[in-house]
Amino acid sequence: VGSQWQRYITPDVYAYVRLYGECTCFVVVNRGDAVTLESLATDLPDGEHTCILTRRKLKVQAGYLQDLKLDTHEAVVLSHVGSRAAGKVIVRAQLNGVNTQPGERIALIGNCPELGGWDIAKAYPLEYINANTWFAEIPFEESIGKIISYKYVMLREGQSPIRENLVARHWLVVDTGTVKWRDVWA
Repeated sequence: VGSQWQRYITPDVYAYVRLYGECTCFVVVNRGDAVTLESLATDLPDGEHTCILTRRKLKVQAGYLQDLKLDTHEAVVLSHVGSRAAGKVIVRAQLNGVNTQPGERIALIGNCPELGGWDIAKAYPLEYINANTWFAEIPFEESIGKIISYKYVMLREGQSPIRENLVARHWLVVDTGTVKWRDVWA
């Protein structure tokens, strides 16, 4: 799950970043001759990172690799594992069947503190996975053991949000563990 963003492309070199929550995986592949890339955006936190393929150490500054030398047919994979959602209960919310355009985002609102108490400004954001799927891992603490109500909302820049056209969904939040909500936009 997560999103993927192209960072650099030529006929021989392709670089992209894969993001999920606070986790980042940066990949650059060279299928041609040796090359030096002057400045490459990585989305990684600053500091030293180790390639998981070669154990080569590389330094990221201000989110960029500077003067990255790639040998013939070399690949570099750098990974940063951020913190994951933490709570007594983790809800893995998956929404399918919503058509979004660039700049539109999906979030969850509901009658509990974890989902913003129906306040769109406090809605819990989902991450774009692909043209048919949005996903989030949501920690629950205060609403454990309670029946909650929720809806998905589409947030649009400079426009009013669009709420699902249905009576709110209801769910009993279990006492502990992980559950998955698989919903279809209504």
